[in-house]
Amino acid sequence: MAWSKTAPPPRAAGSETGPHLPPALN
Repeated sequence: MAWSKTAPPPRAAGSETGPHLPPALN
């Protein structure tokens, strides 16, 4: 999950699962 802080998800933050958690990690 640490990578999400340096490399944000391709989708809008918070639009899928959380503020910085891409659906791939959820």
